Amino acid sequence: MGRRSRTCAAGAAKFGLRGVSAVLRFDLRRHRIGVSLDCPGGVKTPPVGTVEIVGVDQDDPEVAKLKGRFEKHAVSPSSRPPERRGWLESSAA
Repeated sequence: MGRRSRTCAAGAAKFGLRGVSAVLRFDLRRHRIGVSLDCPGGVKTPPVGTVEIVGVDQDDPEVAKLKGRFEKHAVSPSSRPPERRGWLESSAA
C-alpha cells in the first residue's frame, strides 16, 4: 500500500468508528446503555510527517506556522507513561 492509500484507509477507519458509535448509541439507548467515543487530539505518529495535501504549498510560511502549532500541542505516544500508551504505542512502532 502506498503512503496516500494508508492515510486514506486510516481516515476511513476513524470515520467508521464514529458511525458505528452513533448506531450503537441509538440502538442501545432503549436498554439504558450509553456509548462514548474517545477522540484524542493531535497525536504525533510517523504518518503525520508524511501527509501531503493537494493544493497546500509546504514552503508557505503560514503552513509552517500551523505545523509548528500542531507540534506544540500534539502528544507523542512515547511521551506518555507506559501504562497509558495502549494502542498508540503499538501503532507508532
